[in-house]
Amino acid sequence: MDYVLLPKIELHAHLTGSVSRRTLHEVWQQKRACGETELQDPLIVMPESKHDWNLHTNYIYSLLTDERAIRFATQSVLKDFLDDGVVYLELRTTPRATGHISAEAYTEILVDTINKFEVLHPGMHTRLILCVDRRHSVAMAESVLSLALQWQTLKGPGVVGIDLCGDPTARTDGEISMFTPIFRRAASNGLGITVHFAEAEASASVDELRTLLSWNPTRLGHVIWEDETIKSAIVDKKLCLELCLSCNVQAGMVRGGFEAHHFGYWSAMKGPKISLAILEWAFGKRMTPAERLRKNQRMLDKAIRELDQTRTKLEKQEKTLVQQIKTSAKNGQMNACKIQAKDLVRTRRYIEKFFAMRSQLQKISLRLQVFICDFRARLHFRVCLQDWQTYRTNEQMMQAMKGATMALGSMNKSMNLPQLQRIAMEFERENDIMEQRQEMMDDAVDDAMDVGVEEEGDEVIEQVLEEIGVDFNQALGETPTALGNPAASEARIAQAIGGGGGGGGGDPVDDDLQARLDSLKK
Repeated sequence: MDYVLLPKIELHAHLTGSVSRRTLHEVWQQKRACGETELQDPLIVMPESKHDWNLHTNYIYSLLTDERAIRFATQSVLKDFLDDGVVYLELRTTPRATGHISAEAYTEILVDTINKFEVLHPGMHTRLILCVDRRHSVAMAESVLSLALQWQTLKGPGVVGIDLCGDPTARTDGEISMFTPIFRRAASNGLGITVHFAEAEASASVDELRTLLSWNPTRLGHVIWEDETIKSAIVDKKLCLELCLSCNVQAGMVRGGFEAHHFGYWSAMKGPKISLAILEWAFGKRMTPAERLRKNQRMLDKAIRELDQTRTKLEKQEKTLVQQIKTSAKNGQMNACKIQAKDLVRTRRYIEKFFAMRSQLQKISLRLQVFICDFRARLHFRVCLQDWQTYRTNEQMMQAMKGATMALGSMNKSMNLPQLQRIAMEFERENDIMEQRQEMMDDAVDDAMDVGVEEEGDEVIEQVLEEIGVDFNQALGETPTALGNPAASEARIAQAIGGGGGGGGGDPVDDDLQARLDSLKK
């Protein structure tokens, strides 16, 4: 089953935690071109592998400061949730003033952007939750409540509740009780109450948690560090829990990873309802099949480029070795020639290996490109059908979409989306296995590369010697085969045993032994 097609409800989505790096990069490019920012590219400051909530929050607050940027980022967030199959979204944010707009204008921009988006995309309904920051003063919290009441809605885009969030180390040991009148007034006016609850040890004192529960919230966020007494109170109240697995694990808020996450505990309890949430921008997003295919395509393209770079280096090394062999041969250093020839043979085999690997990767790349084109065509028709349903009262649109409907039906028969998704996932899995086996394969290849190297090396030497006009057998015959001093060898004169040397002057010991042998013969 395609995950995207499942209708979903998202209840714990921070606006700043949902803006993608891609969107931030686009805003940054626009502002950079106009000279409106000196910030670094967000793709460099905050790469995909970096998870730093404080860093990205501060960066977003520094970049999204004007109406155009805030509208663009909000529209992008809404589009991402719509593409992910969300049908009801509660987006929470802290009203904030910038150098260009007031907190009131900020809230109005969000409500207006959501309203316009819902007109174009009635399949997803979005509501706002305004946040009181733990670092706020009472006056600032009062202003948040005032904005929430001003934009409160029972139907249509607007504000449906308020939240307590922010640095959990601020106002600990029950100090948050200063906000009690504000949250009680919000509840009495019909606003929903949700709070970040025991998300860190610093904010998990019994006094604080009892204070939060006294506000009669309907939902609790995170719920990590509460004791057994508080857990029992949560069960008795049958509260809804907003659990954020990726955020908790990636940010190190829980111990033991996903396996030890408290979702397992609460899912087994009767009473509390559970809502799962993901801060996609900060901690990663589930990829659609099309996104997974594109990622694999980029990975293949990168691998092909790296192969080409390595092959180019080997080809340069090949030319260098040929020149070294010629130099050694001219100097009569045949042993060095043999070693260099073996290196040359291995280098040429590696070049052939890289050519074969590149060919295989190109075949896979072409198949993925076909899959991506199929996905794009499918998504295009899907968007057309959504537009058809939105504007179905328009007769002209209905006529124009008949052909698209027939084409989509034909495509559905010829395409198997689950199969394509499985192929993409299997490719990723196989790629991981290949990486694990690569070291063993390289060792095996190195062993295989030595087979026949001696013979091919001799052929290389012979070819090089022919080029420089030297006979191969003659060159090998002239090569010294033993260690020693040539001058000393030339000074020695071979003598037969029993020979007197013909001129005397031999070794006295040898002469004495020879005389005794002669006497024995008599």
